[in-house]
Amino acid sequence: MMPLWQLPKGALQSFTRDEMQGVMAHEFSHILNGDMRLNIRTAGVIFGVFMLSVIGQGMLRAATRGAFIGGARGRRGGKNNGGAL
Repeated sequence: MMPLWQLPKGALQSFTRDEMQGVMAHEFSHILNGDMRLNIRTAGVIFGVFMLSVIGQGMLRAATRGAFIGGARGRRGGKNNGGAL
């Protein structure tokens, strides 16, 4: 086994121009044949779930600080009523 410092740094340094063209053609064939469709959809679903969680966390923080109901400048003369939902 080669020591870690002698391993190639990357494909551009390891492959010839013809080999790199073959690698790029192979990767483009994945895109053209629709292999990436599932990956793109999965990334979109994960991003959507993430954004819903970010929005939910923001709403919970605002609710616990009293921004929605009974805040410090609420309707009852400036009393802080806790901000309970």
